[in-house]
Amino acid sequence: MKQRKIITWILVLTVCLALFSAAAFADETETGWSLDENGVLTISSDDGMSNWVNVRLQDSKASQVTSVVIESGVTAIAAYAFDSCINLTEITIPDSVTSIGDYAFCWCSSLTAITIPASVTSIGANAFAQCAALTTVTFGDNSKLETIGEKAFDACTSLTTIAIPDSVTTIGDYAFLGCTSLSTVEVSCVAYKTIQIGSNAFEDAATSTVTITHTYDADHPLWSWSEDYSSATVSFTCADCGDVHTENATVTSEVSTAATETEAGVTVYTAVAKFNGLVYADIRAVTNIPATGHSYGDPVFTWAEDYGSATASFTCANCDDTVTETCEVTSETTAATCTTTGETVYTASVTFESVTYTEEQTVVIPATGDTSTDTTTPTPSPTAAATDTPEPTASAEPTATAAAAATASPVNTSPSTGDEANPLLWALLAIVCAAGLGVATTLSRKGRKSR
Repeated sequence: MKQRKIITWILVLTVCLALFSAAAFADETETGWSLDENGVLTISSDDGMSNWVNVRLQDSKASQVTSVVIESGVTAIAAYAFDSCINLTEITIPDSVTSIGDYAFCWCSSLTAITIPASVTSIGANAFAQCAALTTVTFGDNSKLETIGEKAFDACTSLTTIAIPDSVTTIGDYAFLGCTSLSTVEVSCVAYKTIQIGSNAFEDAATSTVTITHTYDADHPLWSWSEDYSSATVSFTCADCGDVHTENATVTSEVSTAATETEAGVTVYTAVAKFNGLVYADIRAVTNIPATGHSYGDPVFTWAEDYGSATASFTCANCDDTVTETCEVTSETTAATCTTTGETVYTASVTFESVTYTEEQTVVIPATGDTSTDTTTPTPSPTAAATDTPEPTASAEPTATAAAAATASPVNTSPSTGDEANPLLWALLAIVCAAGLGVATTLSRKGRKSR
């Protein structure tokens, strides 16, 4: 009998416990939230959010939560909703949520990352305070966030970087107090014009200032080169505010076309710069190597047959190009004598590429020889003179004139001697003398006969 009673009570207790558990589960489901045995907390409505907060505060279930799933339709994360959920590592927030209440995730010391959807417009005071493991805070594209509350990220000691959305107008006092690893706070140039940053917003943070970000036009870089192309810079202009950012480029060069005697050479310069993770390059081909010019040697002179004119030809040693110039010709003559030769020296002169070249040609004039003659008129002989008188009669006595002529000494018809004697004149005088002697002999014979 006793055994039956015991068994009966056990069955009653079992049924009661089952009914109690079912009732409890039904209550959680019906109130808009549930927490399973794996620590996954699901909140399905705004009422469920409020009911969960009440239960959490009363039953201290916060430490059981490891993951939170907020279903679509929930519009707000209530104040203190997940405060002190020290084992919470993961949370999913739908884009229906528009606000995150004060202390909502305070002391969630195991939470390492969170994505705040674009629909959220405000983050309450101390919302993520003391989240020491939080390293990444990501805001959705086209975020509508306007307000970051006072001490919202207080003592988030692992947070290193945060990019404030353009829509933010207010950052509360001490918003990032004690973020000792926070070295970069990015605020766009658009937001920076209107944003109000509270006092000591970055106190005890790794940085106390914000980095203004720009939307630079990466498709239209502006290159600037030095006059000698040894250096270059590239500039980018912000499409939102007109800010200009300039980077120095690394310049290299190489000769693409070597210079010739008549053509200048070409150098190709290449400038390379990096900006925002991209590499930019600009190439300029510059004709800046002077032509080498010709290398002309000494000229070759060409003379006219009479030496009255001359030309000088210059030939390039590199390309055989030839330039011919007309010379200026001058002459100087030394006269010949009867015993010595004379000469005429012709000098050709030309100036080419600022250098004067000359060449001389000497023409010899033969010696003149003896060109002198005896200019004394020979005295005619008496016989020659008588030739013109009438022949005397037979009985007549010889006249004194005739006698004198017969006895007169012959005229000296020998040519004068000297250094300038001419052999031809000598021969002519000899013939004249012979003829004179012949005439004199004939007249002498006629004279004797007449006696």
